[in-house]
Amino acid sequence: GLINKLSSENVQPIFGELRALYGSGGGESRLSRGEVTEALAGILLRSCLESGRTHVLHSLIEPQAALVAGLHFRGRDTGGVGAHVAERFCTELCGLIGVGGGAEEEEA
Repeated sequence: GLINKLSSENVQPIFGELRALYGSGGGESRLSRGEVTEALAGILLRSCLESGRTHVLHSLIEPQAALVAGLHFRGRDTGGVGAHVAERFCTELCGLIGVGGGAEEEEA
């Protein structure tokens, strides 16, 4: 729900809430960093795709980029988020436009 509300006016509060997910206290409800990162990457990617075609609202590009950059560079517990999101976006884009270069081709 947080990403659906993302705009340039509320990047900071959403950044804080996502960062809290990465560093939330122990217990059975704690999510792993990998789970949070994968969910975030998936949500951001789905917001850019529609029926197999890229559909990026220009008003979302800057807040999404700011959020990912903030988590990547400013979050103690969120290192690697930017790299993961960028890799996932590139992999999905290559699949959409039919460009190879994935790990499967490199091994062949």
